[in-house]
Amino acid sequence: MRFTVLPVTTVPISSVWLLFYGQPL
Repeated sequence: MRFTVLPVTTVPISSVWLLFYGQPL
């Protein structure tokens, strides 16, 4: 589980990130 800064270009990944981790970028 990495809490590094993800690229804002990865919109689909952010959605999955939000589903699993429950917090926005």
